[in-house]
Amino acid sequence: MGPGVAWADLKANDPAPPLPLSQIITVYRGEATLIPLTAQGRLANESRFILRTLPKWGTLSEIEPVSPGSAIVRYRHKDQNGTGEDTFTYAAQAPGSPVSAPARIRIRVVERPANFLTAAQLEFGKVMTSESGEQELTIENSGGNRVQGKIQVPAPWKVLGAPSYDLGRGESATFRLAFSPSDERDYVGKIHFSHDAKAETILHGQGEFPFRITPNTVDLPHPTRSVNDSQSVVTVSNPQPQPLTLKIEAPSFVNVPTSLEIPAGGESELLLKANPETMMGGEGKIRLIHDKEEREITVRVFAAPAKIVTEPDAEFDLGKVSVGETLRGYFRLINRGGSTTEIQIEAPQTLTLANSLNLTLSPEQKQEVHFLFEPKKAENYAEPLTVRYADQTLVLKIVAQVIATNSAPKKLAGNISPETRPEPAPNEAAVPTIPFSFEKLYVVSQTYHTVKVAWPKPKADAPAAYRIDRRKITRDEKGNVQEFWEPLPGITYAEEGNAITAEITGLFANQGLSVRVFSLDPAGNVTAASRKFSVATRTYVATQTPKWVWGIPVIGILFGFLRFVRRRRLQTQDEDQARIEKITRI
Repeated sequence: MGPGVAWADLKANDPAPPLPLSQIITVYRGEATLIPLTAQGRLANESRFILRTLPKWGTLSEIEPVSPGSAIVRYRHKDQNGTGEDTFTYAAQAPGSPVSAPARIRIRVVERPANFLTAAQLEFGKVMTSESGEQELTIENSGGNRVQGKIQVPAPWKVLGAPSYDLGRGESATFRLAFSPSDERDYVGKIHFSHDAKAETILHGQGEFPFRITPNTVDLPHPTRSVNDSQSVVTVSNPQPQPLTLKIEAPSFVNVPTSLEIPAGGESELLLKANPETMMGGEGKIRLIHDKEEREITVRVFAAPAKIVTEPDAEFDLGKVSVGETLRGYFRLINRGGSTTEIQIEAPQTLTLANSLNLTLSPEQKQEVHFLFEPKKAENYAEPLTVRYADQTLVLKIVAQVIATNSAPKKLAGNISPETRPEPAPNEAAVPTIPFSFEKLYVVSQTYHTVKVAWPKPKADAPAAYRIDRRKITRDEKGNVQEFWEPLPGITYAEEGNAITAEITGLFANQGLSVRVFSLDPAGNVTAASRKFSVATRTYVATQTPKWVWGIPVIGILFGFLRFVRRRRLQTQDEDQARIEKITRI
């Protein structure tokens, strides 16, 4: 038999031995555990225990009594044997009894569960936005089962190298992480491990600009508005222990130096000036560049105010004009400023403007203002023509030498402009300024979408063409009513007998409008307008059917249905009566 076994002669009157108990024990690989030895029976409290066989994958200590009838033995597994099942047997004996049959202890050797270890927090400290900071992270499996997965980090962190891990019992892995901030602030994130949603490592770092700008948004009035306020100072500081040289790029509407030196740990001032040559201002970014780092200043330069000038400037000399003659001409209005503005023109009575008295000019826009000068008496004429815009008033003085003449005056004395005053050629066709026929405007026909107007055909000096303008009324931002005229498109002109007709199309039903007629000479010059003339399209006459009329078809259908039901009932009664009579005869 095995070690520790004693034989005794079995006799009929010997007491029965205690009965040892079998057990199943679990132990982690390479570790030890205490195994209790117990027995049952009448003599169990007097038992002693004897090892019958020993384990193969581990060792046993000496049996240690614990109390009457119980003991313990320590089992230690040998790590190199791996996992599986080990076993040994033991017996029990009481005084005066034989040795019992052996009991089996089964030992299941298993791996200890994985025990994943990682740092609670990884600190990166202060890192410049143009640079990257790096730290190492070590993870470990102090348990037995394998741990597999990947580490996941948020931006601006990044794993340098492969992010996967596969850790067996007692193994570890080290990862290198980079921190690349893009802004000057605190960054907090978490490393997540894919094998366990609860496992995490806190990440912390501080982004720091290599240079700072205060302020980073600047508004500049245009120099024409305020010379003193059209420049501003931006402070650029350098927190680093070495000096910096910044390259500067700016839009054309602002003037700045092309570079700036900043001492180590100090600051410098950057002067921004609005460019007076850029009348319309602008909005953009000033870029300050150092190596890979780039910062921006948002700058806005307001447009220059509107500046209206006239051609000619200050005074327009029309020369000699005879009483009764009509001189046609024009002057120019030019917006030399940077803002759009509305213009109102006030002309003297002897000057008739062909254009609207209310104009809108954008920056650098030019507008010719045509007029007719019709002097009534001989004099040295000098009257102001006033141009108002924004809060400014501009005066163009109109002067002429009006002379009396014994000969019949010309209907059209000539043309005059800021550049020349050409005399009409002897055979040039003259265009009447306001033909008498325009005073007899009348409506020929109306439809829902068209209106045809007419006027007598001129007997002489017939115009080359005609133009019809419509009146429009709007309100400005202050609620003031403004009136202006615009040409009507889609008009068909024709000669019908002794009249000139014009058909206005593209209108709506019941639409009214005010119009005036112009005549044009072969060169396209416009005369003064006719009187205002009101026209309107036809009005739709709505006919509404009374509501009770819609009930007539319904009543008819209902009456027909009732007649059908009554006829069907009478037919059924006749059929039943016929069957009854037939049965009775049988």
